[in-house]
Amino acid sequence: MRREQSDISLLLMVLVLFSASIGLSHGFKISLISASDTKSVSLSEQDMFDVLFPQLISDNMDKAAIALQQFDSAAQLKVLQQVIKGDRIALTDLQKIMFIGALASYAQDASQRAALFALLKKSFPDQPVLALIATQYPHIVGSLIEWAKNDRANEKLLRKWRYASTAYAVAQDNVQLLTDLYTQGLRLEPREATIVLDKIVAGKRNVKFVPLLVRQFGAEIHRSDDGKRTALIRAVEAGNKDMVRALLAVGANPKHVQHESVGSALSIATQQGLHEIERILRDH
Repeated sequence: MRREQSDISLLLMVLVLFSASIGLSHGFKISLISASDTKSVSLSEQDMFDVLFPQLISDNMDKAAIALQQFDSAAQLKVLQQVIKGDRIALTDLQKIMFIGALASYAQDASQRAALFALLKKSFPDQPVLALIATQYPHIVGSLIEWAKNDRANEKLLRKWRYASTAYAVAQDNVQLLTDLYTQGLRLEPREATIVLDKIVAGKRNVKFVPLLVRQFGAEIHRSDDGKRTALIRAVEAGNKDMVRALLAVGANPKHVQHESVGSALSIATQQGLHEIERILRDH
């Protein structure tokens, strides 16, 4: 009986020592990564994931990007593709996009950055990529837009990204984000900007979007998506006095008739007894 207990104790000790040796070996590799040039250290994909994992799950994309940048480009891309697929770690699309944005911000040359942009195109064609990256890495947005512009095959992609990103900023009611996107080179066609303006009025969003969309993005103040109601008419019908003032300030005409069956903003305010709004329109 005592011998059996002794054998069990010996077995447990061997297992403990074996586990400890693995931990020490793994820890040694991790310390090599932080203390030396990783390009000279032979690491498996699992080792590389072990380095990245704590940073990724804690949303510290900058540190994760710095760690991965230490490896050669081929190894970086291979591990990054694994991250995107979610084979070894489950991240949200937002986290994946932000990780790629962080990597692009630390990229050493244009070709490396282009490879990252191509991965964004392949993996997230329908996401508001420009807006998401602009929240943390606004200086990357301009490069991403230029990359997309330089290849006609990306024309459809860029149209999706710019409209989805604009819609994202509006949904977040984030005027500064849309301003930053404009500063970094995002442009809308007048028709697109007009549609966004209609959505801002209908959704009762921040009135500061109005001058930005009209003066910078080229929204047409007297056009509408239904051919009947301009943004000003919609604001009047909604009783949104602040929006009415904002639209008047950028040139909306209270007497403009888009469709005879609807009438003008002024006539609607009069007919519906919206006296304060009628006064605002008449005093303009």
